[in-house]
Formats: sequence, C-alpha cells, structure tokens
Amino acid sequence: MKKIFYLFLGIMLLSISSCTKLDNWDAPSCTITGTVTDSYTGKPLLTSQDDWQFEIWERSFTGQPGGATNYQQLHIKQDGTYENTKMFAGTYDMLPYDGPFWVSDTTKSVVIKNKTVQDFTVTPYLVIDDFTYSQVTMPTSRGGGPGLLVKFKVKAPLLQNQVLTGTQTIPNLHDVRVFLSLTSFCGNGSNSFINVTEYTDNGKGMLNVNQSWANILNGSWTYGQNTDYGGLTADQNKADANQHISPEFDLLVSVKSGYSYTVRVGASSTVGSNRYNYSPIKQIDIK
Repeated sequence: MKKIFYLFLGIMLLSISSCTKLDNWDAPSCTITGTVTDSYTGKPLLTSQDDWQFEIWERSFTGQPGGATNYQQLHIKQDGTYENTKMFAGTYDMLPYDGPFWVSDTTKSVVIKNKTVQDFTVTPYLVIDDFTYSQVTMPTSRGGGPGLLVKFKVKAPLLQNQVLTGTQTIPNLHDVRVFLSLTSFCGNGSNSFINVTEYTDNGKGMLNVNQSWANILNGSWTYGQNTDYGGLTADQNKADANQHISPEFDLLVSVKSGYSYTVRVGASSTVGSNRYNYSPIKQIDIK
C-alpha cells in the first residue's frame, strides 16, 4: 500500500513540476513601422482607423518547413502609417491587403530586428480632389436649420494616366459620401462616424452611383439637379482640358448649432470590401 501511495505522490509532484516550468522564450520586443504612400499624389494614403490591414507571415519560424503558414494582421492608422511594437525578431513577408488600392506584390524577406522601418507604395483606385465645404441653411423640405454643403471631385488615377494593361479594367464607382464625427477619428472605420440616417441615406449624406467610368466619361450618367440638395445645382460630370475624369458632387447634410465636427468625404469602388478612398479631414464649428 505504501508503494502505491509513494508512486501516486511521485506522479503528482512530477505533474506539478511540469505545470510550473518557466517559459524560456523572450517576450516580443521588436518594432515594425512605416508609411503607405499613394503613388498618384506622392503623399501618405489617407484611410480610416482600422479600415484595412497588412497580412504578415514569419518565414523564419522554425516550427514547420517554409515558416509560418498563418498570417498576423497589422492595422493601418488613418494617417497612412502603421506600427507594431510587439514583434518577434525574424524574417517576414508582408502584404497590404483589402485596402482601396490595386493589388500589390508581397514584399518578401523583411528582416525585423530592434526597430525596423518598412514603407510601401500603392496605387489607389480613386483620388478625391477639390474638397470644400460651407455652412448653409437647409431647405424647409429637409427641416430647415443649419446645414453643411460639401463639394468634391473624384478621379481614377490609372484611367487618367492611361496605364491599364491587358484585361485590366477600372472598377465601377460604387458610392460617394460625407463622413462626420465628433472626434478626431473620421471615416468608415469603427467608431469613426456619426451613424444616423441623415448621413447614411442615399440622396442625403451618401449617393449610390454604381456606374462604370465609361458611362461617367461619355456623360451617359449624371445625377444632375435635385431639390433634395436644397435647390443647389449639382454639377454634371466633367472632364478637364486633358480629358481627366473628374465628376463633381454636391452633398447637403444637416448639422447642429454649437457643435464642432470633423468632416471628410470618401469614394468607394465595386471591388473587394468596397473600401473608401478619402479626402483629408477638416474641422468646422457650427454656429
């Protein structure tokens, strides 16, 4: 009986010992940071907080041949930068993924050690130009009170530069919209816009377009003049002297007196997750 007791006790002690064994792996302490640049403007690609991400694979992982097959995600900030301060040192492949830009090649063999800077350049589907806004009075049909008239143009860089190859085609212009927020975060990302019907209804803060650029170019589509916009003329699609595509949009939304808003506009394409290309963020105090 004593032998059985001591045998059982030994097994218990071994189990406890194995459970309390210290982890001999160092905590991840390396940093990867960088900027995603818009190839058309040469400036950081503006986005919304947590709107899209990088996929990143550790190829130096020794647990299986060829490295890790599962990817991690690194989220982009709205100013076009990214940073992760808890990476293991190693060699990684990186891919900007599911953003509002043409698919890019995977960047291979990025060595992350201490603090590593890795920048990327992508070509956006769309570019917002000539973004302006002004405070106006809403028409009585929309309840009166203070309103915000927003004007902007949309361009498709690859079409403008005429660099399409093979069967490559510009995706349709899906929609354009105004984003308003009461914080510094403004866009379609989580907790980054005021989610009320005034701003999300078609014909108010959003305009569902879903038209090919061929239709936009030849003038067969226009949203023309509409009293929902306060009787203001919504300019028809235009091409400048160089035939660059730049339809101009006017959107009118109601706002509240005494509030300070951040505002920007976005345009999305009928591809992937319909991510938005954005204007810069501006701030307006409503009187």
